Amino acid sequence: MAAKDLTINQFSDRILFHVFLTMMTNRDANVYYNKLTNDIQQEVNGYLSSSLTEDQSEENAILANRILSNAPKDHITPGIHFLIPRMRVDIFCSLMKQKGQHIEGFNYFVEEFVEVQLEKSSRSELLFNDYLTNLFLSHLNEWCEDTGTNVIVGSQLFDETGKELAINYLKQI
Repeated sequence: MAAKDLTINQFSDRILFHVFLTMMTNRDANVYYNKLTNDIQQEVNGYLSSSLTEDQSEENAILANRILSNAPKDHITPGIHFLIPRMRVDIFCSLMKQKGQHIEGFNYFVEEFVEVQLEKSSRSELLFNDYLTNLFLSHLNEWCEDTGTNVIVGSQLFDETGKELAINYLKQI
């Protein structure tokens, strides 16, 4: 069944996880959601490679063989391939604050994190990357420990926020 025929409830947790992970860590890599095959694909030297294949070593061997044999390159097709964008810190943190509003002091923690990161940045729009995602998670774990909040609650808020934002992205395409 093509992705265009799927309802949002039929996206697997695996797809949602990969979309969210890409949004939170993607730097310069071109990672696409393929709407036709319901796949996450990374472009490497003009070739598309699935991120969802169970055996990534086999997928990498196929990719290497295609590159070394100078096979015809893959085409990025508008309407089928959708570049997965990086996540804006303010959008992620705004939704996470809503989800954690029942936890005392949580909103202040999130606002403080965003404010400090914006002060350190020369950009007006701050995007997550590997470093900032790991920094946020580290600060979240420290905040949980300092306030006596169960770390699992913080992790669940992070995951739920990411899943909702991945769903929102897939709905719009």
